[in-house]
Amino acid sequence: MQFASTNLKVDMIVWTGDNIAHDIWHQSKDNQTLSTYVLTQEIMKYFPNTTVYPMFGNHEAYPADEFDTVGDESAWLLDELTTMWRTWLDEDALHTFSKKSYYATVNPKFNVKIIALDTQACDSADFYIIRDPTDPMHELEWLRKELYDSESKNQGVIIMGHIPPGHYSCDTSIVIFWDLYIKNFMKGWAARYSAVVERFTNTIRAQLFGHTHVDHIEIVKSFKDGTPVGSVLIAPSFTTYYLIDWIDFLKEKNRFEHLQPSFRIIEMDAETHQPVNIHQYRLDLNKWNQDTTGPLQWDL
Repeated sequence: MQFASTNLKVDMIVWTGDNIAHDIWHQSKDNQTLSTYVLTQEIMKYFPNTTVYPMFGNHEAYPADEFDTVGDESAWLLDELTTMWRTWLDEDALHTFSKKSYYATVNPKFNVKIIALDTQACDSADFYIIRDPTDPMHELEWLRKELYDSESKNQGVIIMGHIPPGHYSCDTSIVIFWDLYIKNFMKGWAARYSAVVERFTNTIRAQLFGHTHVDHIEIVKSFKDGTPVGSVLIAPSFTTYYLIDWIDFLKEKNRFEHLQPSFRIIEMDAETHQPVNIHQYRLDLNKWNQDTTGPLQWDL
């Protein structure tokens, strides 16, 4: 953050979550939000005048992945995050987030709407969604209304969240080992999300997600003829940890052995709100583990 605040011009920050270490066997409810609090303070320190749009990931819940999408067992997490992020979000967004776990807000400088999704709605490791796998928390219904609103105003929209809807852990990763009925039963949210994206392809300017720890792009295709109707820009991680895709791992075991911490700057047209360039920064760990004297310099 020190490097970015010193060397880069940043108008807004999209923070997609998974802030706690992934050693879930060491975690407890008492320390689950400590990392998020520390990072919140660091961002405020280095970017005191920058608008930040945060969302939690699947590891912020306790136990990890188990976010209550039907009842209020996870209200403690929303209460703590609402308090932490009050500086960045307006009252309407905070109210929606505290009650429903997702929010929408408009950036007044650029007149672009930011829609932050709670992707626990499709996390196949979250056993709460078995009770309502189609549209937990009525989030897709709400998303469609927000997009209708922006469409009527000719307003661009940036959708953000943690788990990319096209990733294998959205709907089907664990249940793939279950019987065929359960697999098909759970495979719904991501498909419905894609249908919403296709309907509002002229309104949605960008889809920004994280979770995989690897920088890549997904293409959303039309249900009608398979033509591209959107792209999902998936950001890498500050850590070297990789969420293993077991198929890739078995085929190419050393492929992800040396991940470098990374972050990305997305350059967007101020009028159309369309992404026009991506600048990827990585940290050479071998170099900086040897040179510990100066501030870290990230390579473009």
